[in-house]
Amino acid sequence: MLQQEYTSFDTRIGVLAIAWTVKGISAVQLPEANPADTLEVLKSRLSKSAIEAAAPSFVREAIALIKLHLEGKTQEFTRLRLDFSGVGDFAKKVYIESIKIPSGSVITYGELAARVGSPQAARAVGRALGSNPIPIIVPCHRIIGKNGNMTGFSSFGGCDTKMRLLSIEHALASDRVAREVLAGRS
Repeated sequence: MLQQEYTSFDTRIGVLAIAWTVKGISAVQLPEANPADTLEVLKSRLSKSAIEAAAPSFVREAIALIKLHLEGKTQEFTRLRLDFSGVGDFAKKVYIESIKIPSGSVITYGELAARVGSPQAARAVGRALGSNPIPIIVPCHRIIGKNGNMTGFSSFGGCDTKMRLLSIEHALASDRVAREVLAGRS
């Protein structure tokens, strides 16, 4: 297993933590109730040999993009190096396809399932997204239920956090979510 390193950083929505290997970013932890909890939750997801370290340039770039994004200056994360080691093939397909969803847009679990070639696997998509190791960069918050419902979000704050992220991206402006769902996205 590759050596994992991590650090934390402050953003508009609170302290986040990020982990990486030489291959790329391997985890992001959204804010918990306090900064110490954020680091503890991240560390619980990493190998026991993970160490706190200064971020190398590719991680500093990711941190800068995340900070800007959470300030409402939406960013694309497609150029970042990601390390999906330990992630199953189906989940990896879901994560890679999720990254293609533009900021300010939403799609349904069923639509994402179709995009990864498994149109009947909406629930499997939901399970994969529930285990997303790299939220924000892999924007699982942009996936909604077929009726526009804000179903499931595994981070602290649950669906309130999901709605906050969508609000930052202006995805909720003028009931846009409802319009997109009613326009035939299922």
